[in-house]
Amino acid sequence: MGAITALYAGKVIDADGDDLDRAALLSIVCLSPDEMPGVARMVPDEDYYRLLETIAHALDDATGFPVRVG
Repeated sequence: MGAITALYAGKVIDADGDDLDRAALLSIVCLSPDEMPGVARMVPDEDYYRLLETIAHALDDATGFPVRVG
């Protein structure tokens, strides 16, 4: 199993806009709303990919989401 910096998870959550529940999304990658995702904190890659899938399924236009993240 690999790991991805929590900073990326935070950036992905920020890119979805205000449409989704931030606390619920953070919980997918085991982060709390009071915690600022930083470079040193790592999250399991499986949780990160589940986060991406959750956001993509919840958005009306998932095709534009990767562009916003990038």
